[in-house]
Amino acid sequence: MFRLEIRTGNAAFVDPFGDGIPYPELELARILRELANRLERDGIAPGFDSGSLFDVNGDGVGFWSHTA
Repeated sequence: MFRLEIRTGNAAFVDPFGDGIPYPELELARILRELANRLERDGIAPGFDSGSLFDVNGDGVGFWSHTA
C-alpha cells in the first residue's frame, strides 16, 4: 500500500507568487513531481520506504509511506 498525505493550508499553497491569487495546484504539482523524481531515482527499499514532504518554503506539509 502506498500512502500520501499533503496538508495544503499554508502560504506556499495559498499565494506562491505573492500576488494575492491562490495557486494551490502549482505547489502541489511541484511536491508530487519532486516525490516522483525521488522514487524513480532511489526506488523503495527497506529503510527508505517513507519520507517527509516539504513546501517551497521548507515547511513540512506531509509524508509518504509504502508497505508491502
